Amino acid sequence: MLRHSGFWTEREYSNTPLGSMWATLSFRHEVLVPMTPYGGIDRRLLLWRDQGPDFTERELMMLRLIRRMWPSCMRVAIESCAASRT
Repeated sequence: MLRHSGFWTEREYSNTPLGSMWATLSFRHEVLVPMTPYGGIDRRLLLWRDQGPDFTERELMMLRLIRRMWPSCMRVAIESCAASRT
């Protein structure tokens, strides 16, 4: 789980190329959640928050729990979509 606040202050991050782009879009906080690969595809969940505080430790813990269930949820969704097309 990566938050830009874990590496930079808000001012430092806004001076990076990505931080300045997010600032123009009014994104203030972000968290990157690495997901388990699906086949040969590397997957990540990127969440933004435009106002309010940064993501809390509680929210990060919930994302860690969801992350463990995500592969089975994706498998069911993909199988369901494939079945509905036939």
